[in-house]
Amino acid sequence: MLFQGASYALKPLVITNARENYNLGTYLEFFEDKDKNLTINDISSEAFQNKFQKSQMDVLNFGVTDSAVWVRFQIQNNKSANKNLLLLDFLHIDKAELFYKNENGQFIKRISGDSVPLFEREIEDRNILFRLAPRADKPVTYYMRFEMQGTMALPLQVVSRASFNKRLNKENYALGMYYGAIICLIFYNLFIFIFLRDRNYLYYISYLFFFMLVMMANYGFGLEHIWYNYPKFHNYSVNVFLPPTLFFMALFSRNALNLSETIPWANKTLKIFLYFMIFLFLMSPVLSVALGLVINWLSVIALFLFLYIISFIAYYRNYSLAKYYIAAWTLFFTGTIMLLLRNFDILPVHFLTEYTMLMGSSAEHILLSLVLAKRVETLRERNETLSRELTESRLKALQNRMSPHFLFNTLNAIYAMMQSSKVNINPAKKAVIQLADTYHFLTDYALKPLIAFEDEWNFLMNYLEIMKTRFKDRLSVEIQKSGKLNNVLLPPLTIQPIAENYFKHGLKKTSDKKLFIKIFTKTVQDGAEIQVIDSGSGLKEGNIFLGTIGGIKTRLEYNYTNVKVELNNVETGGVSVVIIFYGRRKI
Repeated sequence: MLFQGASYALKPLVITNARENYNLGTYLEFFEDKDKNLTINDISSEAFQNKFQKSQMDVLNFGVTDSAVWVRFQIQNNKSANKNLLLLDFLHIDKAELFYKNENGQFIKRISGDSVPLFEREIEDRNILFRLAPRADKPVTYYMRFEMQGTMALPLQVVSRASFNKRLNKENYALGMYYGAIICLIFYNLFIFIFLRDRNYLYYISYLFFFMLVMMANYGFGLEHIWYNYPKFHNYSVNVFLPPTLFFMALFSRNALNLSETIPWANKTLKIFLYFMIFLFLMSPVLSVALGLVINWLSVIALFLFLYIISFIAYYRNYSLAKYYIAAWTLFFTGTIMLLLRNFDILPVHFLTEYTMLMGSSAEHILLSLVLAKRVETLRERNETLSRELTESRLKALQNRMSPHFLFNTLNAIYAMMQSSKVNINPAKKAVIQLADTYHFLTDYALKPLIAFEDEWNFLMNYLEIMKTRFKDRLSVEIQKSGKLNNVLLPPLTIQPIAENYFKHGLKKTSDKKLFIKIFTKTVQDGAEIQVIDSGSGLKEGNIFLGTIGGIKTRLEYNYTNVKVELNNVETGGVSVVIIFYGRRKI
């Protein structure tokens, strides 16, 4: 008699013509081989007969383990024809070995698993399948050995060939539709990226591409159709593809939620996460599969929770696109959490926990595409508003610069110079040239969107020289300029209006006071920091100067992502204005 010691303890599963599918869960007995050094002869010997434990679950799940697991069970096949298959309905087992004895009492060995090339498997399929022993007169005892670097779940079933083929066709159809939808989304968003040149579309396309590779690895399509000759790579494939997936998801989220402006601390946190994903990707060939999976899935949980939380924060800060983001992540987050709970042996293995991430991600991809579409619409409306305000601001600035008061005051100062210095009229000539250069700038540069920093600086210097001509020794001007400002661009009439405001509005109640104006500037990344300090009467509520600064800030924000303006009264009298801008937009 075959396996007499085992046959006394095991209750056989009886297969009849009445049913198509059978769950082996409660018919199993298992033994955990922590050293992974036992052979079939060891495990089938009398010494191990009483060491097996009876399964009390429909699906054995050992969570993340590095042990080998042995199971044994008996099947009595009473069907008229041997058309049944043994199915392990979990694709991620590295190696599955099936043992049973033939009529001569010799062990027959069959192998499968995702570390085994398809051509070496008994049945060439991405699923782990075996044919049952070809006899039906008495129960047959089977032993199976499993190895896995990661989650060990063993949903063993006996299925008819007809029902399995029917199920396989449905799965292939669903997965084919899913991958086809992702490919369509990739090309759709790529087409939009080509025309709009919005980097966020490129981030989203990259996220979709790597996410599709993760799904192909997770559901066996990669091993079956793409890297079928590289089963060792398949073991590491999820650990290789998940870091860039999370990297581009984080990068996309930073821009889609406009975190640099809406939630700056979240933007900095995601920047740290991006560096960690680069490190994890580079370490993926070095880390063990089990450790890599744990770190990657914990990173998935951390990122999704973080994005979910900041989506609500952005929504409560009136960022309209956040509501689409919340909906997308609610669906995807639900599916992902169910999959992770299954991997950690908290939820059972069945169709819903196996494919819930697929269903959730499909909805998430569509909603995130809507986020991009709404973002383009929002940016278009924002740009139209800013463009209108910018045009109005430029025209207002030009009108102010062409004010006849400035011209008359300057001409009066030049006339006074000529009257008092009839012998030496060179200062008056110089003042006329400076006045001409000033109006040359106003007519040739004032309506341009951006000009070189040096052009704006030269215009400012001409203006200050004219003011020195007007106020003579009473005015002191201090200039400090540092850094490489040659490549910096800024809107025209950015600095000079701040200085002019001092002479137009800040000299009230200072008729006998020594006048001074200090201007400091330095480079900040691709922009600059400008500080203007004067000795005027100070800033008061409702001061017309606030409108001047508002126009300058509007024009800077149209061209730069980071703009900061500070106005403060100086203790000794006067106003300090600090303007910082960097991060030029690609318009």
